[in-house]
Amino acid sequence: MPQQAYCLVLGGGGAKGVYHIGVWQALKEMAVPVDAFIGNSIGAVVAAFLAQGADEELLSIAGSINLSSLIQLNEGKALADEGSLAQHSLSYWRGVYKNVVSRQGLDTRPMRSMLEQVIDEDTLRASGCDFGITTVNISDFKPREVFLEQMEPDQLINYVMASAAFPGFERPEIAGKKYLDGGLYDNVPYTMARRRGYRKIILVDVSGIGLHRRPRTEGSQTVYIKNSIDMGNAFDFDPEFIQRFLKLGYLDTLRAFGTLIGYQYFLEPNDRLERECAALVSEKALAARLQPLVPTFPSAMTHDRRQLLKLIEVCAELLDVERIERYSYAALHQAVLHQVATTRASVETFMAHHNLEETTAAHRLLDGFLQELMQSRKFADNPYYYHLLLSHFKPSKTLKVAAATLVKLYPTLALVDFYLECLADRLAWQPAEP
Repeated sequence: MPQQAYCLVLGGGGAKGVYHIGVWQALKEMAVPVDAFIGNSIGAVVAAFLAQGADEELLSIAGSINLSSLIQLNEGKALADEGSLAQHSLSYWRGVYKNVVSRQGLDTRPMRSMLEQVIDEDTLRASGCDFGITTVNISDFKPREVFLEQMEPDQLINYVMASAAFPGFERPEIAGKKYLDGGLYDNVPYTMARRRGYRKIILVDVSGIGLHRRPRTEGSQTVYIKNSIDMGNAFDFDPEFIQRFLKLGYLDTLRAFGTLIGYQYFLEPNDRLERECAALVSEKALAARLQPLVPTFPSAMTHDRRQLLKLIEVCAELLDVERIERYSYAALHQAVLHQVATTRASVETFMAHHNLEETTAAHRLLDGFLQELMQSRKFADNPYYYHLLLSHFKPSKTLKVAAATLVKLYPTLALVDFYLECLADRLAWQPAEP
Protein backbone atom coordinates (compact mmCIF):
# COMPACT_ATOMS: atom_id res chain seq x y z
CA MET A 1 0.00 0.00 0.00
CA PRO A 2 1.57 3.35 -1.04
CA GLN A 3 2.50 5.79 1.71
CA GLN A 4 0.23 8.84 1.98
CA ALA A 5 2.03 11.96 0.83
CA TYR A 6 2.95 14.90 3.06
CA CYS A 7 2.30 18.60 2.75
CA LEU A 8 5.60 20.50 3.06
CA VAL A 9 5.33 23.87 4.84
CA LEU A 10 8.34 26.18 4.45
CA GLY A 11 8.91 29.26 6.63
CA GLY A 12 10.52 32.59 5.78
CA GLY A 13 14.10 33.55 6.60
CA GLY A 14 15.91 35.22 3.70
CA ALA A 15 19.26 33.60 2.87
CA LYS A 16 18.56 30.95 5.47
CA GLY A 17 16.02 29.54 3.02
CA VAL A 18 18.85 27.40 1.59
CA TYR A 19 18.11 25.18 4.60
CA HIS A 20 14.88 24.21 2.81
CA ILE A 21 16.93 22.84 -0.09
CA GLY A 22 18.84 20.58 2.29
CA VAL A 23 15.55 19.41 3.77
CA TRP A 24 14.30 18.51 0.30
CA GLN A 25 17.49 16.62 -0.55
CA ALA A 26 17.03 14.47 2.57
CA LEU A 27 13.34 13.84 1.84
CA LYS A 28 14.20 12.69 -1.68
CA GLU A 29 16.96 10.44 -0.37
CA MET A 30 14.53 8.82 2.06
CA ALA A 31 11.83 8.61 -0.63
CA VAL A 32 9.37 10.56 1.54
CA PRO A 33 6.40 11.43 -0.71
CA VAL A 34 5.32 15.10 -0.87
CA ASP A 35 2.56 16.42 -3.12
CA ALA A 36 1.71 19.79 -1.54
CA PHE A 37 3.91 22.83 -0.95
CA ILE A 38 2.96 25.86 1.14
CA GLY A 39 5.44 28.63 1.85
CA ASN A 40 6.03 32.12 3.07
CA SER A 41 8.64 34.59 1.82
CA ILE A 42 11.76 32.64 0.78
CA GLY A 43 9.75 29.54 1.71
CA ALA A 44 7.23 30.51 -0.99
CA VAL A 45 10.05 30.90 -3.52
CA VAL A 46 11.51 27.47 -2.70
CA ALA A 47 8.01 25.92 -2.62
CA ALA A 48 7.34 27.17 -6.16
CA PHE A 49 10.52 25.55 -7.46
CA LEU A 50 9.77 22.27 -5.71
CA ALA A 51 6.13 22.15 -6.79
CA GLN A 52 7.27 22.57 -10.40
CA GLY A 53 9.95 19.90 -9.99
CA ALA A 54 12.77 22.41 -10.55
CA ASP A 55 14.86 21.38 -7.55
CA GLU A 56 18.06 20.96 -9.60
CA GLU A 57 17.73 24.51 -10.92
CA LEU A 58 17.12 25.68 -7.35
CA LEU A 59 20.31 23.96 -6.15
CA SER A 60 22.28 25.61 -8.94
CA ILE A 61 20.95 29.06 -7.97
CA ALA A 62 21.83 28.44 -4.31
CA GLY A 63 25.44 27.78 -5.32
CA SER A 64 25.90 31.28 -6.72
CA ILE A 65 23.32 33.45 -4.95
CA ASN A 66 24.34 36.81 -3.49
CA LEU A 67 22.76 40.18 -2.74
CA SER A 68 22.95 41.29 -6.35
CA SER A 69 20.88 38.23 -7.32
CA LEU A 70 17.97 39.79 -5.46
CA ILE A 71 18.18 43.58 -5.61
CA GLN A 72 19.53 46.32 -7.86
CA LEU A 73 20.61 49.44 -6.03
CA ASN A 74 21.25 51.95 -8.78
CA GLU A 75 19.11 52.32 -11.90
CA GLY A 76 21.10 51.60 -15.04
CA LYS A 77 24.41 50.93 -13.28
CA ALA A 78 26.29 47.86 -12.18
CA LEU A 79 24.75 45.83 -9.40
CA ALA A 80 26.40 46.17 -6.01
CA ASP A 81 27.07 43.20 -3.82
CA GLU A 82 28.17 42.78 -0.22
CA GLY A 83 31.85 43.09 -1.10
CA SER A 84 31.56 46.29 -3.12
CA LEU A 85 29.04 48.41 -1.20
CA ALA A 86 31.78 50.63 0.28
CA GLN A 87 33.55 51.24 -3.04
CA HIS A 88 31.00 53.47 -4.76
CA SER A 89 31.03 57.24 -5.18
CA LEU A 90 28.62 59.76 -3.73
CA SER A 91 26.92 60.10 -7.13
CA TYR A 92 26.28 56.36 -7.11
CA TRP A 93 24.53 56.59 -3.75
CA ARG A 94 22.46 59.54 -4.97
CA GLY A 95 21.31 57.24 -7.75
CA VAL A 96 20.52 54.54 -5.20
CA TYR A 97 18.40 56.96 -3.20
CA LYS A 98 16.54 58.10 -6.33
CA ASN A 99 15.93 54.50 -7.41
CA VAL A 100 14.60 53.46 -3.99
CA VAL A 101 12.29 56.49 -3.78
CA SER A 102 10.94 56.07 -7.31
CA ARG A 103 10.19 52.38 -6.76
CA GLN A 104 8.99 52.88 -3.18
CA GLY A 105 11.49 50.32 -1.94
CA LEU A 106 14.60 48.41 -2.99
CA ASP A 107 14.52 47.34 -6.63
CA THR A 108 13.89 43.56 -6.75
CA ARG A 109 13.97 43.12 -10.53
CA PRO A 110 16.98 40.73 -10.36
CA MET A 111 14.97 38.40 -8.13
CA ARG A 112 11.98 38.58 -10.46
CA SER A 113 14.20 37.89 -13.46
CA MET A 114 15.66 34.84 -11.71
CA LEU A 115 12.17 33.47 -11.06
CA GLU A 116 10.98 34.18 -14.59
CA GLN A 117 13.89 32.22 -16.05
CA VAL A 118 12.89 29.03 -14.22
CA ILE A 119 9.33 29.16 -12.90
CA ASP A 120 6.79 28.32 -15.60
CA GLU A 121 3.22 28.86 -14.52
CA ASP A 122 1.74 26.36 -16.97
CA THR A 123 4.19 23.67 -15.87
CA LEU A 124 3.46 24.25 -12.20
CA ARG A 125 -0.30 24.22 -12.74
CA ALA A 126 0.01 20.95 -14.67
CA SER A 127 2.27 19.33 -12.03
CA GLY A 128 -0.61 17.97 -9.97
CA CYS A 129 0.96 19.43 -6.81
CA ASP A 130 -0.91 21.72 -4.47
CA PHE A 131 0.81 25.07 -3.98
CA GLY A 132 0.03 28.02 -1.72
CA ILE A 133 1.61 31.19 -0.31
CA THR A 134 0.91 33.74 2.39
CA THR A 135 1.19 37.48 1.91
CA VAL A 136 -0.29 40.71 3.29
CA ASN A 137 -2.50 43.06 1.27
CA ILE A 138 -1.35 46.41 2.67
CA SER A 139 -3.82 48.36 0.53
CA ASP A 140 -6.69 46.80 2.52
CA PHE A 141 -4.62 45.85 5.61
CA LYS A 142 -5.62 42.18 5.22
CA PRO A 143 -3.54 38.99 5.27
CA ARG A 144 -4.07 36.60 2.39
CA GLU A 145 -3.60 32.86 2.08
CA VAL A 146 -3.64 32.10 -1.63
CA PHE A 147 -3.61 28.70 -3.32
CA LEU A 148 -2.74 28.10 -6.94
CA GLU A 149 -6.31 27.78 -8.17
CA GLN A 150 -7.10 31.18 -6.59
CA MET A 151 -4.29 32.95 -8.45
CA GLU A 152 -5.35 34.83 -11.55
CA PRO A 153 -3.76 33.59 -14.81
CA ASP A 154 -0.19 34.87 -15.38
CA GLN A 155 0.05 36.11 -11.79
CA LEU A 156 1.95 33.24 -10.18
CA ILE A 157 5.31 35.02 -10.02
CA ASN A 158 3.62 38.18 -8.74
CA TYR A 159 2.14 36.19 -5.86
CA VAL A 160 5.52 34.59 -5.06
CA MET A 161 7.13 38.05 -5.13
CA ALA A 162 4.31 39.37 -2.93
CA SER A 163 4.99 36.70 -0.33
CA ALA A 164 8.71 37.54 -0.38
CA ALA A 165 8.37 41.35 -0.34
CA PHE A 166 10.47 41.93 2.78
CA PRO A 167 9.81 45.34 4.41
CA GLY A 168 12.02 47.83 2.57
CA PHE A 169 11.73 45.97 -0.73
CA GLU A 170 9.44 47.35 -3.42
CA ARG A 171 5.84 46.21 -2.96
CA PRO A 172 4.40 44.09 -5.79
CA GLU A 173 0.99 45.07 -7.14
CA ILE A 174 -1.75 42.60 -8.06
CA ALA A 175 -5.13 43.82 -9.33
CA GLY A 176 -4.38 47.32 -8.06
CA LYS A 177 -3.44 46.17 -4.52
CA LYS A 178 0.03 46.44 -2.94
CA TYR A 179 1.53 43.51 -1.03
CA LEU A 180 4.15 42.84 1.63
CA ASP A 181 5.96 39.80 3.04
CA GLY A 182 3.63 37.21 4.55
CA GLY A 183 5.87 37.04 7.63
CA LEU A 184 3.95 40.01 8.94
CA TYR A 185 1.00 37.63 9.25
CA ASP A 186 2.40 34.13 9.67
CA ASN A 187 6.07 33.39 8.98
CA VAL A 188 5.56 29.60 9.08
CA PRO A 189 2.07 28.98 7.59
CA TYR A 190 1.27 25.70 9.31
CA THR A 191 -2.29 26.81 10.13
CA MET A 192 -2.88 27.42 6.43
CA ALA A 193 -2.04 23.77 5.73
CA ARG A 194 -4.36 22.56 8.47
CA ARG A 195 -7.23 24.67 7.16
CA ARG A 196 -6.62 23.13 3.75
CA GLY A 197 -7.31 19.76 5.34
CA TYR A 198 -3.79 18.36 5.51
CA ARG A 199 -3.01 16.05 8.42
CA LYS A 200 0.39 14.73 7.33
CA ILE A 201 2.63 17.77 7.42
CA ILE A 202 6.37 18.47 7.43
CA LEU A 203 6.90 21.88 9.00
CA VAL A 204 10.26 23.60 8.37
CA ASP A 205 11.19 26.62 10.50
CA VAL A 206 14.49 28.43 9.79
CA SER A 207 14.11 30.95 12.64
CA GLY A 208 13.26 33.81 10.31
CA ILE A 209 12.03 37.25 11.32
CA GLY A 210 8.26 37.59 11.50
CA LEU A 211 5.16 36.50 13.37
CA HIS A 212 5.38 32.90 14.56
CA ARG A 213 2.07 31.27 15.39
CA ARG A 214 2.26 28.30 17.73
CA PRO A 215 1.49 25.20 15.65
CA ARG A 216 -1.46 23.22 16.99
CA THR A 217 -0.53 19.71 15.96
CA GLU A 218 -3.38 17.82 17.64
CA GLY A 219 -5.00 15.31 15.31
CA SER A 220 -2.15 15.40 12.81
CA GLN A 221 1.06 13.61 11.91
CA THR A 222 3.44 16.57 11.99
CA VAL A 223 7.20 16.38 11.61
CA TYR A 224 8.69 19.62 12.93
CA ILE A 225 12.13 20.47 11.55
CA LYS A 226 14.02 23.49 12.85
CA ASN A 227 17.63 24.54 12.41
CA SER A 228 19.51 22.99 15.33
CA ILE A 229 22.33 25.54 15.10
CA ASP A 230 21.88 29.32 15.00
CA MET A 231 24.24 30.23 12.18
CA GLY A 232 23.52 33.62 10.67
CA ASN A 233 21.04 36.27 9.64
CA ALA A 234 18.53 36.65 6.84
CA PHE A 235 20.96 38.49 4.53
CA ASP A 236 24.13 36.48 5.07
CA PHE A 237 25.10 35.37 1.57
CA ASP A 238 28.61 34.22 2.40
CA PRO A 239 29.18 31.09 0.24
CA GLU A 240 30.48 29.06 3.18
CA PHE A 241 27.40 29.95 5.23
CA ILE A 242 25.12 29.00 2.34
CA GLN A 243 26.68 25.57 1.94
CA ARG A 244 26.84 24.82 5.67
CA PHE A 245 23.25 25.89 6.29
CA LEU A 246 22.05 23.81 3.35
CA LYS A 247 23.93 20.81 4.76
CA LEU A 248 22.43 21.45 8.19
CA GLY A 249 18.93 21.25 6.67
CA TYR A 250 19.82 17.90 5.16
CA LEU A 251 21.22 16.51 8.43
CA ASP A 252 18.44 17.89 10.65
CA THR A 253 15.88 16.22 8.38
CA LEU A 254 17.60 12.83 8.44
CA ARG A 255 17.67 13.07 12.24
CA ALA A 256 14.04 14.19 12.44
CA PHE A 257 12.98 11.06 10.52
CA GLY A 258 15.22 8.75 12.58
CA THR A 259 17.73 7.91 9.86
CA LEU A 260 20.36 9.60 12.02
CA ILE A 261 20.47 9.91 15.82
CA GLY A 262 22.13 12.24 18.27
CA TYR A 263 21.68 15.36 20.35
CA GLN A 264 24.32 17.82 19.12
CA TYR A 265 25.72 15.54 16.41
CA PHE A 266 24.42 13.47 13.51
CA LEU A 267 25.22 9.79 13.95
CA GLU A 268 24.39 6.63 12.06
CA PRO A 269 22.91 4.17 14.61
CA ASN A 270 25.14 1.30 15.74
CA ASP A 271 23.41 -1.17 18.06
CA ARG A 272 26.43 -3.48 18.12
CA LEU A 273 28.72 -0.85 19.62
CA GLU A 274 26.04 0.23 22.09
CA ARG A 275 25.73 -3.37 23.31
CA GLU A 276 29.51 -3.65 23.67
CA CYS A 277 29.63 -0.41 25.63
CA ALA A 278 26.73 -1.47 27.88
CA ALA A 279 28.57 -4.70 28.70
CA LEU A 280 31.77 -2.84 29.55
CA VAL A 281 30.23 -0.19 31.79
CA SER A 282 28.35 -2.89 33.70
CA GLU A 283 31.67 -4.34 34.87
CA LYS A 284 32.07 -3.70 38.56
CA ALA A 285 35.13 -1.45 38.39
CA LEU A 286 33.86 0.68 35.52
CA ALA A 287 30.35 0.89 36.96
CA ALA A 288 31.77 2.19 40.24
CA ARG A 289 33.76 4.86 38.41
CA LEU A 290 30.93 5.93 36.09
CA GLN A 291 28.12 6.04 38.64
CA PRO A 292 29.22 9.29 40.38
CA LEU A 293 29.55 10.94 36.94
CA VAL A 294 26.05 10.10 35.72
CA PRO A 295 24.49 13.31 37.16
CA THR A 296 26.88 15.40 35.03
CA PHE A 297 25.30 14.26 31.76
CA PRO A 298 23.10 16.97 30.19
CA SER A 299 19.52 16.73 31.45
CA ALA A 300 18.21 15.85 27.97
CA MET A 301 20.22 12.62 28.18
CA THR A 302 19.01 11.56 31.62
CA HIS A 303 16.79 8.69 30.53
CA ASP A 304 18.72 7.64 27.43
CA ARG A 305 20.19 4.14 27.81
CA ARG A 306 22.60 4.54 24.90
CA GLN A 307 25.70 5.06 27.00
CA LEU A 308 28.16 5.27 24.12
CA LEU A 309 26.08 7.83 22.26
CA LYS A 310 25.97 10.02 25.36
CA LEU A 311 29.68 9.67 26.15
CA ILE A 312 30.96 10.24 22.63
CA GLU A 313 28.71 13.28 22.14
CA VAL A 314 29.82 14.86 25.43
CA CYS A 315 33.46 14.35 24.43
CA ALA A 316 32.94 15.72 20.93
CA GLU A 317 31.17 18.84 22.17
CA LEU A 318 33.80 19.65 24.82
CA LEU A 319 36.56 19.18 22.26
CA ASP A 320 34.81 21.38 19.65
CA VAL A 321 34.50 18.63 17.06
CA GLU A 322 32.74 19.84 13.90
CA ARG A 323 28.98 19.41 14.26
CA ILE A 324 27.68 19.84 10.72
CA GLU A 325 28.79 16.43 9.51
CA ARG A 326 27.36 12.96 9.14
CA TYR A 327 29.30 10.53 11.32
CA SER A 328 29.48 6.84 11.96
CA TYR A 329 30.31 6.02 15.58
CA ALA A 330 33.84 5.10 14.47
CA ALA A 331 34.27 8.36 12.52
CA LEU A 332 33.15 10.51 15.45
CA HIS A 333 35.44 8.50 17.75
CA GLN A 334 38.37 9.23 15.43
CA ALA A 335 37.42 12.92 15.34
CA VAL A 336 37.46 12.97 19.14
CA LEU A 337 40.90 11.31 19.27
CA HIS A 338 42.21 13.76 16.68
CA GLN A 339 41.03 16.71 18.77
CA VAL A 340 42.54 15.17 21.89
CA ALA A 341 45.91 14.84 20.13
CA THR A 342 45.66 18.40 18.81
CA THR A 343 44.76 19.70 22.26
CA ARG A 344 47.66 17.90 23.91
CA ALA A 345 50.02 19.37 21.33
CA SER A 346 48.63 22.83 22.10
CA VAL A 347 49.29 22.31 25.82
CA GLU A 348 52.89 21.29 25.11
CA THR A 349 53.35 24.34 22.88
CA PHE A 350 51.96 26.62 25.59
CA MET A 351 54.25 25.19 28.25
CA ALA A 352 57.32 25.42 26.03
CA HIS A 353 56.48 28.98 24.97
CA HIS A 354 56.20 30.13 28.59
CA ASN A 355 59.07 27.97 29.89
CA LEU A 356 56.75 26.08 32.23
CA GLU A 357 57.42 22.78 33.97
CA GLU A 358 55.37 20.69 36.36
CA THR A 359 57.31 22.15 39.29
CA THR A 360 56.75 25.76 38.17
CA ALA A 361 54.94 28.00 40.65
CA ALA A 362 51.25 28.53 40.01
CA HIS A 363 51.60 32.25 39.40
CA ARG A 364 53.78 31.56 36.33
CA LEU A 365 50.98 29.50 34.82
CA LEU A 366 48.45 32.23 35.53
CA ASP A 367 50.80 34.82 34.01
CA GLY A 368 50.84 32.72 30.84
CA PHE A 369 47.05 32.59 30.80
CA LEU A 370 46.86 36.37 31.11
CA GLN A 371 49.36 36.89 28.29
CA GLU A 372 47.27 34.66 26.01
CA LEU A 373 44.12 36.47 26.93
CA MET A 374 45.61 39.92 26.38
CA GLN A 375 47.02 38.94 22.99
CA SER A 376 43.98 37.15 21.57
CA ARG A 377 41.20 38.87 23.58
CA LYS A 378 39.64 35.47 24.20
CA PHE A 379 40.43 32.06 25.60
CA ALA A 380 42.25 30.23 22.86
CA ASP A 381 41.04 26.67 23.03
CA ASN A 382 38.39 24.18 24.12
CA PRO A 383 37.66 23.47 27.83
CA TYR A 384 39.66 20.23 27.74
CA TYR A 385 42.78 22.27 26.91
CA TYR A 386 42.59 24.08 30.25
CA HIS A 387 41.71 20.86 32.05
CA LEU A 388 44.84 19.20 30.66
CA LEU A 389 47.01 22.20 31.38
CA LEU A 390 45.95 22.35 35.02
CA SER A 391 46.56 18.63 35.41
CA HIS A 392 50.25 19.14 34.56
CA PHE A 393 50.87 21.04 37.80
CA LYS A 394 50.87 20.18 41.46
CA PRO A 395 47.47 21.13 42.92
CA SER A 396 48.30 24.32 44.82
CA LYS A 397 45.52 26.24 46.50
CA THR A 398 45.26 28.66 43.59
CA LEU A 399 45.14 25.92 40.97
CA LYS A 400 42.59 23.95 42.98
CA VAL A 401 40.30 26.98 42.85
CA ALA A 402 40.89 27.32 39.09
CA ALA A 403 40.22 23.60 38.52
CA ALA A 404 37.05 23.70 40.62
CA THR A 405 35.80 26.71 38.65
CA LEU A 406 36.50 24.93 35.37
CA VAL A 407 34.63 21.81 36.50
CA LYS A 408 31.71 23.95 37.66
CA LEU A 409 31.54 25.56 34.21
CA TYR A 410 32.04 22.25 32.40
CA PRO A 411 30.89 19.41 34.67
CA THR A 412 31.23 16.83 31.88
CA LEU A 413 35.05 17.13 31.80
CA ALA A 414 35.39 14.04 34.00
CA LEU A 415 33.34 12.07 31.46
CA VAL A 416 36.01 12.78 28.84
CA ASP A 417 38.67 11.28 31.10
CA PHE A 418 36.43 8.26 31.72
CA TYR A 419 35.83 7.76 28.02
CA LEU A 420 39.50 8.02 27.05
CA GLU A 421 40.84 5.91 29.91
CA CYS A 422 38.15 3.22 30.16
CA LEU A 423 36.41 2.80 26.80
CA ALA A 424 38.28 4.29 23.84
CA ASP A 425 40.68 1.35 23.40
CA ARG A 426 38.33 -1.41 24.49
CA LEU A 427 35.58 -1.17 21.89
CA ALA A 428 35.68 -2.86 18.49
CA TRP A 429 35.12 0.28 16.41
CA GLN A 430 35.40 -1.65 13.18
CA PRO A 431 33.56 -5.01 13.12
CA ALA A 432 35.61 -8.11 12.47
CA GLU A 433 35.61 -9.44 8.91
CA PRO A 434 33.04 -12.27 8.42
